[in-house]
Amino acid sequence: MAHVLAQNILQPDATAIVVFLTTLALVWILNRTLFQPILRVLDERERRTRGFESEARAILAECEHKLSYYEDVLRRTRAEGYRLIEQRRQQALRERDQIIAETKREMTEAVRQAKEQLREQVTEAKHHLEADAVRLAQDIIGTVVGRRLEEVTRVSS
Repeated sequence: MAHVLAQNILQPDATAIVVFLTTLALVWILNRTLFQPILRVLDERERRTRGFESEARAILAECEHKLSYYEDVLRRTRAEGYRLIEQRRQQALRERDQIIAETKREMTEAVRQAKEQLREQVTEAKHHLEADAVRLAQDIIGTVVGRRLEEVTRVSS
């Protein structure tokens, strides 16, 4: 009997073919109705994820490019601002130096004119003093001589 059982197990019968065909039909039906739609959804999700990743990378690269551009523009603008500030500072220093030089010239001229006026006033005062001294001397002489004449005439009379 063991021999008979061993023969039956090894010999395929019609049920094995039916099970095999049923399994094939189920695999085909499940593949069409379940596996393929799930795989399509997973593929679509993968495609979208990769698309979003590449889009995100492109956006990130564009942002980095724009940031670099803006930093470059900002750096150039600052440099230009500093250059303008320095240029205006230099111009202000030149104007200040010109004003100081002009003021020194004006002050030198004013001092020279004041000295000249003072010399003229001193000369004029000396002339007045000399004239006053001569007049005063004449008055004194006239007074002294007039008294003497009076004295002489009084004594004589």
